[in-house]
Amino acid sequence: MSKRKTDKNKNVNLDALIQREDFTADDIETNPTTTIATISCNDLNKDTGFFLNSIRKPDFQRETVDWDTEKVVQFVKSFVDGEFIPAIILWKSKSGLNFVIDGSHRLSSLIAWINDDYGDKDFSLEAYDGQVPDEQRKIAVATRNKIESEIGSFKKFMTALKAKRPDIDIIEKARHLTSRALQLQWIDGDAERAERSFYNINQQAVPIDETELSLIQKRKRATGMAARAIAKAGKGHKYWDNFDSKVKEEIEKLSNEIHRLLFEPAIQRPIKTFDVPICDKSNNALLIICDLILLSNGEKSEIDAEVDVDGERTLACLKKVSKVVRTMNSNFAGSYGLHPILYCYSNKGNFRSASFYGLVEFVIRLKDKNNPQLLKSFIDNRRAFEDFIFHNDGIIQHLTNVHRHSLKSSKHIADYYVEILGLLDKKMPQPEIVSALTDTKKYGKLIYETTPSHTSASKQFSIDAKGEVYISASFASATRCAICGGLLHRHSISIDHIEPKRNGGVGNVENGQLTHPYCNTGVKN
Repeated sequence: MSKRKTDKNKNVNLDALIQREDFTADDIETNPTTTIATISCNDLNKDTGFFLNSIRKPDFQRETVDWDTEKVVQFVKSFVDGEFIPAIILWKSKSGLNFVIDGSHRLSSLIAWINDDYGDKDFSLEAYDGQVPDEQRKIAVATRNKIESEIGSFKKFMTALKAKRPDIDIIEKARHLTSRALQLQWIDGDAERAERSFYNINQQAVPIDETELSLIQKRKRATGMAARAIAKAGKGHKYWDNFDSKVKEEIEKLSNEIHRLLFEPAIQRPIKTFDVPICDKSNNALLIICDLILLSNGEKSEIDAEVDVDGERTLACLKKVSKVVRTMNSNFAGSYGLHPILYCYSNKGNFRSASFYGLVEFVIRLKDKNNPQLLKSFIDNRRAFEDFIFHNDGIIQHLTNVHRHSLKSSKHIADYYVEILGLLDKKMPQPEIVSALTDTKKYGKLIYETTPSHTSASKQFSIDAKGEVYISASFASATRCAICGGLLHRHSISIDHIEPKRNGGVGNVENGQLTHPYCNTGVKN
């Protein structure tokens, strides 16, 4: 899959403005209908627009989240000012639905302006079951404010047309809007031809990212539906809507939980807290989710062998992902509570996808019932192990550089963790571990090339430097598990009886201690 880094989480989410529909679900024959050449503002108004209610996006089309605030504002301004706008390309289905083949961002931006929904009002609230993500809401408000200050709201234009003493700056443009329209072009032919046209047109303009292309191709298979569900926390367009209600409910529940465990709380920079998410959502979240699904289900998994007709394959896929993520860092019994700041971020506080993949691989190995000694070694040596990987952070980065691929680095990072545990089992102190690794062909060069984390000639602290100062100063005094000595994270804390209940221990403060869920259950029992 492509590693093209995009931060769509900072763009305006216009995905709910046009409903999605499956091409192939349209098997209703109707009489041939004539197509129209243009659409006006009235056609796109939720209160007056018959055409708006007939517009659909193909269910496989990528999400309408590629434009930032500036681009949305510029487009609306171009429309209001009467500048040239390329035609929207549509295809009419047998039942009279008008599918957008090209131009969904242009059309959605105009719908957003006319209906005052930049990802946080009626259309969006309905799509997200009334719970729009905070970041999406903030971007929507910022876009609305910028529209208001630089152009004016659609409502303001309508008010000017009715007013006896209209705003001079608005009325002239408002009068021109009455005859302003978007040009339309139509594709003839069946659904197969329309889908072919979609691929051809979209690959010519801004090529579809390989990750999204893969999801489009797998949109009716388990991994495609699971990835979309996790990415949107079970909200937005429901690709699983045709499944049984109980299956749908479980898909949404699991995907929401996985999303929360992976991406909450939202990360703030510079790092001034150890309360960070497992994954930085701005770091190509969709790709990370797809790779997580691949690792959790096994590269040779048969889960995508067939189209998922009843949702059971998607559910099975999500359950495997949930099992890995819960074990990694959650409040569920059996969670190892692996702290993201240590296992997923550099010492500067930058998220490393390779480290995350290495952690997933490591968790899978720790859970391997055929090798129980590895988990025992980890619990027995956890404090020393975590101290070592923190103070030798550069080795992980060098492992990633050598293998030049985040996902392919996962097994090598897990191998490195296992190697450290093996040396700790021999009661080897940290300086001797470094010497032992240096003497090996695999790790010697990496350790030799490891350089100090951050150097700068500037008098001002960079964001990275500020993050590194905080992490370095806070690591030694961070809250740790009373049983294994490993770092504790807010997603994975258990209140444990020092004197067990079975031995008469009571639930008072003096008899309480903080532990990882696994240490409270698996270790003590």
